[in-house]
Amino acid sequence: MRVSRHRLILCSMLVVVGVALAAPSLASAEGEPAPFGHACKAQDGVRFCPTESLSQRVPTFDGVPLDVDVTLPPTGSGPFPTIVMLHGWGGNKTAFESSSSAGDGNETYDYNNVYYAQQGYAVVNYSARGWGNSCGTVESREAGGCSEGWIRLADQRYEVRDTQYLLGLLADEHIAKAGALGATGISYGGGQSIELAYLKNRIRLPNGEFAPWTSPSGKPLAIKATYPRWPWSDLVDALTPNGRFLDTEIAPFAQSYQPFGVEIQSYVSGLYALGNTSGYIAPEGMDPEADLSKWFAATNAGEPATPEDEAIAKQLYTYHQGYGLSGTPAPMLLE
Repeated sequence: MRVSRHRLILCSMLVVVGVALAAPSLASAEGEPAPFGHACKAQDGVRFCPTESLSQRVPTFDGVPLDVDVTLPPTGSGPFPTIVMLHGWGGNKTAFESSSSAGDGNETYDYNNVYYAQQGYAVVNYSARGWGNSCGTVESREAGGCSEGWIRLADQRYEVRDTQYLLGLLADEHIAKAGALGATGISYGGGQSIELAYLKNRIRLPNGEFAPWTSPSGKPLAIKATYPRWPWSDLVDALTPNGRFLDTEIAPFAQSYQPFGVEIQSYVSGLYALGNTSGYIAPEGMDPEADLSKWFAATNAGEPATPEDEAIAKQLYTYHQGYGLSGTPAPMLLE
């Protein structure tokens, strides 16, 4: 029964993307597609098009190099309906890459690049900025382009825009179908899937303003559906709950930090430690928009709350979560 329920959830996600499984054209093409200029190789019943070296990483909108793989259906030139799979905190692009549709038989069963590509989708797996070879490892930072490639804690203006930018590049390359873009992820990636759903056809600029989401060549783009798994929608409430939220009601604006809650210390400390050991956290004081070390110290200091605490809470609420964003989100299947 567990397998049957999981299959039902996955089928629902594919349907809600708004594209029938028969939609992709699987006819042979004269030239083989090369997402981001990367060569594809036939394996596991699909075509795998990886970033194979640090020099092949894809610069995102602000120049930070991202380590990104694309998996395509076994034949066809596209454009294909496209799903981005976003890894969890401490992970990298390989989290949902497999050699078979069955994955690990549990968490990634029928939930991986091979499975979706076999159904006719292009699949994007990449390491978020500050993780893996997207400036997370020392080697990747030494290769260049990572002077500000640190973790920004799922910031709509950076991590989420990275996803949007990659999809835009693929749309311009006629790999991704502009009207059939979806996203899914677990935990850290699940939260970003919610952000993508709420932004939908908008991007968030570094100054906080919104702008229409278009590809680099100007194609209008929008997320059609997302499948967030084990996500967080309100990061402030997830890390420092104040006990005010009721699942029978819609939380009013700013409820999660008015009043301030109490830190789940073991959880926050564990996440911060994992970020330091597995990723790239900005040196303290280097970037006030992503000063995780300063934010951690202030949160760990406990009561009484200070004006700095309020500023941190507002920063997280405004830019690092989906809940609180204006507008009606794209359809979401939440697990």
